[in-house]
Amino acid sequence: MLRSCFAQVSSVGKGKAIKYILSLKLGRLFRDSLDRVFPTKVWDKLGIGLHLLDMGDKSINTASAKGRMFLTMSAGFAELKRNLFSERTKAAMQYKKKRLDACSPVNFGYQRIGDKFGALEQEQEVVLDISSLRGTGGTLQSIASMLNGEKIPTKKGGLWYAASVRRVVNNDLHL
Repeated sequence: MLRSCFAQVSSVGKGKAIKYILSLKLGRLFRDSLDRVFPTKVWDKLGIGLHLLDMGDKSINTASAKGRMFLTMSAGFAELKRNLFSERTKAAMQYKKKRLDACSPVNFGYQRIGDKFGALEQEQEVVLDISSLRGTGGTLQSIASMLNGEKIPTKKGGLWYAASVRRVVNNDLHL
């Protein structure tokens, strides 16, 4: 969205001017509080106002000291909200994984049994082999080549690549 705002500003021709930028929420406009610094300074210089719909369509005058402070605080709170949501989601996913609740696509080494993951003995042996090879210095590519050489299929029946080996190695279900 921010890129489209800059595109509009840079594509304004003679006799045309943008008076304000409209956004549903401040958090939708900027990723974090630092991301808002440069664009708002540019908008101030160009005389472009910022309207946020979740603020009752009140304009924030970022040219004034109070407006800049309000924008800074609002951006900080929006970033806090986004970070808290992310932390809660990660914690919930970790909880579900510990209980082997089905919460993602079925990973190599497991099968879906109702709402739970159940270990697949044959694939778990491959996971142990992969971990052992990786622990002794095997590269992701060399492990993939070895698995392909032994005709061991991936979860979907395809070939192994360094990235697919990495997914197995980094999968916290296997820890």
